[in-house]
Amino acid sequence: MTITYKSGCLIEALDKGEVSAIAHQANCQNTMKSGVAKAIVERWPAVAEADQATKKGDPDKLGTLSFTPVFCEDCEIRPVFNLYGQYTYGREKGVVYTDVKALGNAMAQMKLFLDSIGIKRVGLPKLGAGLGGAKWEDVESAIETELAGLDITIYSK
Repeated sequence: MTITYKSGCLIEALDKGEVSAIAHQANCQNTMKSGVAKAIVERWPAVAEADQATKKGDPDKLGTLSFTPVFCEDCEIRPVFNLYGQYTYGREKGVVYTDVKALGNAMAQMKLFLDSIGIKRVGLPKLGAGLGGAKWEDVESAIETELAGLDITIYSK
């Protein structure tokens, strides 16, 4: 497994085939109106439709995922994953909305799916550590554990 950090746009990386799949953290309230989620939905509205197809506010959704196959600039179809690693959301300083264990469970499910279709190159933002409030070291540890065997690129602008 390799984790590479890169300055750049996660969405452009998928569009151009730099990575074969991307994922971001989502909340269980079916809102995708800020952070990287907003940018992903602006590019591929079907990602929000996949989120809306799940039950809003369902606590059983925490630790699961939804995904959408999207068309990219090169006409390839690639998956975008909503990883349900936080139940609710907010912007209060000092509040941690991310449940790192649940995020890890969602990553483990994503890994099973990616392994089944042979995808090894995955792009992620610093999921869970921005608006979600988790410590990046904790999220990075979950990535190393749950996504072992994949080549991960962490994008930041």
